[in-house]
Amino acid sequence: MILRKQYLDTLIRLKDNTKFIKIITGIRRCGKSTLMLQFADYLKSAGINENDIFHIDLELYNNRDLLSADSLHEFLESNLTGRRTYLMIDEIQKINGWESVIRSAMSEFDTDIYITGSNAYMLSSELATLLSGRCVEVKMLPLSFSEFIELNGYSRDDVGESELMLYLSRGSFPMISKEDSQESITDYLEGVYNTVIMKDIITRKKDSVRNGPLLERLVKYLFSTCGSPVSPFSISRQLGYKDSNTVDSYLRMLEETFIVYRAERYDLKGKKILMNVCKYYCTDTGMRNAVLGAAGTDIGHLLENIVYLELLRRGFKVYVGVNGDKEIDFVAKRASETRYYQVTQSMASPDVEEREVSSLLSFKDNYPKTILSLDRFIIGGYSGIEHVNIIDFLLGKD
Repeated sequence: MILRKQYLDTLIRLKDNTKFIKIITGIRRCGKSTLMLQFADYLKSAGINENDIFHIDLELYNNRDLLSADSLHEFLESNLTGRRTYLMIDEIQKINGWESVIRSAMSEFDTDIYITGSNAYMLSSELATLLSGRCVEVKMLPLSFSEFIELNGYSRDDVGESELMLYLSRGSFPMISKEDSQESITDYLEGVYNTVIMKDIITRKKDSVRNGPLLERLVKYLFSTCGSPVSPFSISRQLGYKDSNTVDSYLRMLEETFIVYRAERYDLKGKKILMNVCKYYCTDTGMRNAVLGAAGTDIGHLLENIVYLELLRRGFKVYVGVNGDKEIDFVAKRASETRYYQVTQSMASPDVEEREVSSLLSFKDNYPKTILSLDRFIIGGYSGIEHVNIIDFLLGKD
């Protein structure tokens, strides 16, 4: 287990803001429950009395008596004191009507509340309604490359392409280590994938999902075209399905359960989002490889995929940049900051160099422009365009 510092720092920043419930969301097995334990440890180290910290994991048999709204409320009435208390509940969806108990706890007690739950019952689009808008969502991703090498005991100074390829191949779920066999990793990732598809989508949305095989074909299609521009209409034609509205509905379900992330295309000249066509990126390249049986293929798009996720981790809103017939991989916006990124496996080919550089130079502004590649040495300058090695970027050495 490693410290998920980025997300822990977020919880620490939100600590004692009792106007909002902190809800940790993310794909199954990305480390939400572990983060809750790490936050509880932080509270103790910060001098909070253990009697004022309540961490309830509803997956545990010992907490079976709390699996109703009434019993949980009675427990809170009996145990919460007049002092500030910190309430953390894992897998809260196991309690029918949990939202009424949580809203009541906010009103009745001086309580700082943190919860996690299955995506099957806590879709992002529904949380604000359930909790009357009084919530802050902390969206969690699996391990970054930096966390991956820490978990596996690699030295940051000695990390190279072989470790990056391992990360691309095996993926970023915290339960996977370098000692695991490829067969056991594939079994694990297929299990997570099937659980998300069956429990978080088909079971939860059984009235909306009337074509399970189409849903699975859609996922495989998105996995195989990561980083390529698509639309509900183009996907429908490709899959031989007439109703693009159904495809659009399924795409949103996949986003809500964090199987994929959508990058919208942004017209930098017109300052507007271009509708219909966008790009999708998978939340874990290892899962993508397990589902497709295609580890090690299409390295360029997989590199683009992990750069996109890294920018999300760093707090950027990420778009695909469009300027007439020119396009750049990512326009990353964070508060008043804007950055442009091109991602490629190598700049060794003159044709690739021309394509990547000309796309960035087509944007006539002063925002920082960066080309990310696996190359270590680049000869020549690019009119203010910076070149950064992808590994250095992922490790924060840029």
